[in-house]
Amino acid sequence: GVFANYYPESNFDFGSIVSDDTKVGEDNGGQRINEHNWVITANTFRATQIWTGNYALINSANRLISAAQGITPVGATQIATYNNILGECYALRAIAHLDLMAHYSTDYNSATASVPYIDYVVVLEQPARNTVGEVIQGIKDDLNLAEGLIDSSITDNTRITRDFIKAVRARMALYEGDNQTALTLSGQLMADY
Repeated sequence: GVFANYYPESNFDFGSIVSDDTKVGEDNGGQRINEHNWVITANTFRATQIWTGNYALINSANRLISAAQGITPVGATQIATYNNILGECYALRAIAHLDLMAHYSTDYNSATASVPYIDYVVVLEQPARNTVGEVIQGIKDDLNLAEGLIDSSITDNTRITRDFIKAVRARMALYEGDNQTALTLSGQLMADY
């Protein structure tokens, strides 16, 4: 159920339109012209899709993390499955916050207002925005928890793996301006394949 709320395509789609990855086709009938021209209004579907989609992912991950506190796995197989599922939730919560920060922060200075970092189940609350530094710290904490829970032997590309965590860390290092860490982590990922 948590994975059902993960739509990375929204980020790629929007990014490719507002960057120089695509251009308006010769036979274009007006589709997405505003986005190509960087005219983004708050009430459009595209403007809200990334926000609502990522917060739906975060809230579903938080619901599972909260519900897991009432479950006691029995035996090595159940414990491993339990830990991997929780690890995936923390990793998905981290990438969702990173995507939100990337799209809705005016810059990556740690004191700048960013997006709300949510690590609890939201029902009707409207949380205040955190600073970029607070969001980054929450992402790092989530990635550390995920790495400690996900079995290092898992390599199934339909699941969250430690390579996924490393890739998220590399991307976050770029946003922080830590190019050396980003290069090191990216190099490790490429060497593994």
